[in-house]
Amino acid sequence: NEINEAYVGKTYKLEVETLPENATYKANDFYSSNESVASISSDGTIYFLSEGEVTITVTNHDYSKVSTSFDINVRNIEVSDISLSINAPLNQDAYTLYLDETYRLSTIISPNDATIKDVTYSLSDNSYIKIDTYGNITPLAYSKNEVTTILVTCGQINKEVKVKVEYKNVVKLQDYALTEANYEIYIGQTQKINVTPIPEDATFSDYQLTSND
Repeated sequence: NEINEAYVGKTYKLEVETLPENATYKANDFYSSNESVASISSDGTIYFLSEGEVTITVTNHDYSKVSTSFDINVRNIEVSDISLSINAPLNQDAYTLYLDETYRLSTIISPNDATIKDVTYSLSDNSYIKIDTYGNITPLAYSKNEVTTILVTCGQINKEVKVKVEYKNVVKLQDYALTEANYEIYIGQTQKINVTPIPEDATFSDYQLTSND
Protein backbone atom coordinates (compact mmCIF):
# COMPACT_ATOMS: atom_id res chain seq x y z
CA ASN A 1 0.00 0.00 0.00
CA GLU A 2 2.42 2.62 -1.22
CA ILE A 3 1.59 6.34 -1.14
CA ASN A 4 3.17 9.13 -3.12
CA GLU A 5 1.90 12.20 -1.29
CA ALA A 6 1.40 12.99 2.40
CA TYR A 7 0.98 15.93 4.76
CA VAL A 8 3.07 17.21 7.65
CA GLY A 9 1.77 16.09 11.04
CA LYS A 10 0.01 13.00 9.71
CA THR A 11 0.93 9.33 10.09
CA TYR A 12 0.54 6.35 7.79
CA LYS A 13 0.71 2.61 8.57
CA LEU A 14 2.56 0.74 5.86
CA GLU A 15 1.25 -2.76 5.28
CA VAL A 16 3.73 -5.15 3.70
CA GLU A 17 2.85 -8.39 1.91
CA THR A 18 5.76 -10.81 1.60
CA LEU A 19 5.74 -13.16 -1.35
CA PRO A 20 5.60 -16.04 -1.67
CA GLU A 21 3.22 -16.56 1.21
CA ASN A 22 5.29 -19.51 2.43
CA ALA A 23 8.52 -17.51 2.51
CA THR A 24 10.74 -18.59 5.40
CA TYR A 25 11.61 -15.06 6.47
CA LYS A 26 8.72 -12.61 6.54
CA ALA A 27 10.17 -10.02 8.89
CA ASN A 28 11.12 -6.67 7.31
CA ASP A 29 13.25 -3.66 8.12
CA PHE A 30 12.10 -0.13 7.29
CA TYR A 31 14.31 2.79 6.32
CA SER A 32 13.80 6.49 5.62
CA SER A 33 16.18 8.40 3.37
CA ASN A 34 15.53 11.63 5.28
CA GLU A 35 14.59 11.36 8.96
CA SER A 36 13.93 15.10 9.19
CA VAL A 37 11.14 14.79 6.60
CA ALA A 38 9.70 11.43 7.66
CA SER A 39 10.62 8.74 10.12
CA ILE A 40 9.37 5.15 10.15
CA SER A 41 9.01 2.84 13.13
CA SER A 42 9.73 -0.87 13.29
CA ASP A 43 6.03 -1.69 12.75
CA GLY A 44 5.90 0.31 9.50
CA THR A 45 4.25 3.48 10.85
CA ILE A 46 5.46 6.54 8.96
CA TYR A 47 5.54 9.92 10.75
CA PHE A 48 5.57 12.94 8.44
CA LEU A 49 7.59 15.72 10.07
CA SER A 50 8.34 18.45 7.54
CA GLU A 51 8.03 19.41 3.88
CA GLY A 52 10.26 17.64 1.42
CA GLU A 53 10.97 14.46 -0.55
CA VAL A 54 11.69 11.16 1.17
CA THR A 55 12.29 7.61 0.03
CA ILE A 56 10.94 4.75 2.13
CA THR A 57 12.68 1.40 1.73
CA VAL A 58 11.46 -1.99 2.94
CA THR A 59 14.10 -4.77 3.16
CA ASN A 60 13.36 -8.40 3.98
CA HIS A 61 15.38 -10.24 6.61
CA ASP A 62 16.07 -13.02 4.14
CA TYR A 63 19.72 -13.51 3.23
CA SER A 64 18.93 -12.29 -0.28
CA LYS A 65 17.93 -8.89 1.20
CA VAL A 66 15.05 -8.40 -1.23
CA SER A 67 13.88 -4.81 -0.96
CA THR A 68 11.48 -2.33 -2.46
CA SER A 69 11.25 1.43 -2.14
CA PHE A 70 8.99 4.31 -3.07
CA ASP A 71 9.13 8.12 -2.97
CA ILE A 72 6.78 10.37 -0.99
CA ASN A 73 6.27 14.09 -1.46
CA VAL A 74 5.49 15.54 1.98
CA ARG A 75 3.61 18.86 1.97
CA ASN A 76 2.32 21.33 4.53
CA ILE A 77 -1.41 21.58 5.17
CA GLU A 78 -2.07 25.12 4.00
CA VAL A 79 -4.34 27.66 5.71
CA SER A 80 -7.53 28.14 3.69
CA ASP A 81 -9.37 30.74 5.78
CA ILE A 82 -9.22 32.97 8.88
CA SER A 83 -12.22 33.95 11.01
CA LEU A 84 -11.87 37.09 13.14
CA SER A 85 -13.86 38.53 16.04
CA ILE A 86 -13.36 41.05 18.86
CA ASN A 87 -15.14 41.04 22.21
CA ALA A 88 -16.65 44.44 21.50
CA PRO A 89 -19.83 45.89 19.92
CA LEU A 90 -19.93 45.66 16.14
CA ASN A 91 -21.53 48.70 14.52
CA GLN A 92 -21.96 48.41 10.77
CA ASP A 93 -18.52 47.24 9.60
CA ALA A 94 -16.37 48.43 12.55
CA TYR A 95 -15.98 47.33 16.15
CA THR A 96 -16.36 50.05 18.79
CA LEU A 97 -13.60 50.05 21.40
CA TYR A 98 -13.64 52.19 24.53
CA LEU A 99 -10.75 53.97 26.16
CA ASP A 100 -9.43 52.50 29.43
CA GLU A 101 -10.52 48.99 28.42
CA THR A 102 -8.66 46.12 26.75
CA TYR A 103 -9.85 43.71 24.07
CA ARG A 104 -8.87 40.46 22.40
CA LEU A 105 -8.84 39.77 18.68
CA SER A 106 -9.79 36.09 18.39
CA THR A 107 -8.50 34.22 15.36
CA ILE A 108 -9.79 30.84 14.16
CA ILE A 109 -7.60 29.15 11.54
CA SER A 110 -9.09 26.77 8.98
CA PRO A 111 -8.44 23.93 8.62
CA ASN A 112 -7.80 23.19 12.27
CA ASP A 113 -4.86 20.91 11.42
CA ALA A 114 -3.05 23.46 9.25
CA THR A 115 0.69 22.93 9.58
CA ILE A 116 1.73 26.53 10.19
CA LYS A 117 -0.65 28.68 12.21
CA ASP A 118 1.61 31.64 12.95
CA VAL A 119 -0.39 34.89 12.83
CA THR A 120 0.93 38.43 12.33
CA TYR A 121 -0.87 41.74 12.83
CA SER A 122 -0.36 45.15 11.23
CA LEU A 123 -2.23 48.44 11.66
CA SER A 124 -3.25 51.04 9.10
CA ASP A 125 -2.64 53.71 11.77
CA ASN A 126 -0.77 53.43 15.07
CA SER A 127 -2.33 56.54 16.57
CA TYR A 128 -5.44 55.06 18.15
CA ILE A 129 -4.74 51.46 19.17
CA LYS A 130 -1.88 49.03 19.71
CA ILE A 131 -1.97 45.25 19.35
CA ASP A 132 0.52 42.71 20.67
CA THR A 133 1.60 39.38 19.19
CA TYR A 134 -1.21 37.59 21.08
CA GLY A 135 -3.98 39.74 19.61
CA ASN A 136 -4.53 41.86 22.75
CA ILE A 137 -5.75 45.32 21.78
CA THR A 138 -5.27 48.47 23.86
CA PRO A 139 -7.08 51.69 22.80
CA LEU A 140 -4.77 54.72 22.95
CA ALA A 141 -6.79 57.74 21.89
CA TYR A 142 -10.25 58.84 20.82
CA SER A 143 -10.41 58.34 17.07
CA LYS A 144 -13.38 60.65 16.29
CA ASN A 145 -14.60 59.34 12.94
CA GLU A 146 -11.32 57.68 11.99
CA VAL A 147 -11.38 53.90 11.47
CA THR A 148 -8.26 51.78 12.03
CA THR A 149 -7.83 48.61 9.97
CA ILE A 150 -6.12 45.59 11.52
CA LEU A 151 -4.60 43.31 8.88
CA VAL A 152 -4.24 39.69 10.02
CA THR A 153 -1.95 37.39 8.02
CA CYS A 154 -1.58 33.62 8.32
CA GLY A 155 0.20 31.74 5.57
CA GLN A 156 -1.05 33.10 2.24
CA ILE A 157 -4.35 34.32 3.72
CA ASN A 158 -5.03 37.96 4.70
CA LYS A 159 -8.13 39.19 6.53
CA GLU A 160 -9.07 42.64 7.81
CA VAL A 161 -11.07 43.89 10.75
CA LYS A 162 -11.93 47.55 11.40
CA VAL A 163 -12.15 49.35 14.75
CA LYS A 164 -12.81 52.83 16.09
CA VAL A 165 -12.15 54.21 19.57
CA GLU A 166 -14.68 56.13 21.62
CA TYR A 167 -15.27 57.34 25.15
CA LYS A 168 -17.50 54.94 27.06
CA ASN A 169 -19.13 57.46 29.41
CA VAL A 170 -19.63 60.74 27.60
CA VAL A 171 -20.31 63.83 29.72
CA LYS A 172 -22.24 66.23 27.51
CA LEU A 173 -21.26 69.87 27.28
CA GLN A 174 -24.07 72.20 28.38
CA ASP A 175 -22.55 75.66 28.07
CA TYR A 176 -19.46 77.86 28.40
CA ALA A 177 -18.83 80.44 31.12
CA LEU A 178 -16.76 83.51 30.26
CA THR A 179 -14.93 84.75 33.34
CA GLU A 180 -12.68 87.67 34.24
CA ALA A 181 -13.52 89.46 31.05
CA ASN A 182 -13.95 93.21 30.73
CA TYR A 183 -16.21 93.64 27.75
CA GLU A 184 -15.22 97.31 27.23
CA ILE A 185 -11.65 97.78 26.10
CA TYR A 186 -9.87 100.57 24.27
CA ILE A 187 -7.99 100.51 21.01
CA GLY A 188 -4.49 99.15 21.46
CA GLN A 189 -5.40 97.18 24.57
CA THR A 190 -5.59 93.41 24.88
CA GLN A 191 -7.93 91.38 26.98
CA LYS A 192 -7.74 87.69 27.91
CA ILE A 193 -11.04 85.86 27.91
CA ASN A 194 -11.15 82.82 30.16
CA VAL A 195 -13.51 80.13 28.95
CA THR A 196 -14.76 77.43 31.31
CA PRO A 197 -16.86 74.53 30.02
CA ILE A 198 -20.02 73.61 31.90
CA PRO A 199 -19.69 71.07 33.35
CA GLU A 200 -15.93 71.27 33.67
CA ASP A 201 -15.52 67.50 33.11
CA ALA A 202 -17.38 67.56 29.79
CA THR A 203 -15.91 64.95 27.48
CA PHE A 204 -15.80 67.28 24.47
CA SER A 205 -15.09 70.88 25.47
CA ASP A 206 -12.97 72.25 22.64
CA TYR A 207 -13.92 75.73 21.55
CA GLN A 208 -12.88 78.44 19.13
CA LEU A 209 -13.21 82.20 19.68
CA THR A 210 -14.20 84.29 16.69
CA SER A 211 -15.04 87.94 16.10
CA ASN A 212 -17.93 89.26 14.06
CA ASP A 213 -15.89 92.29 12.96
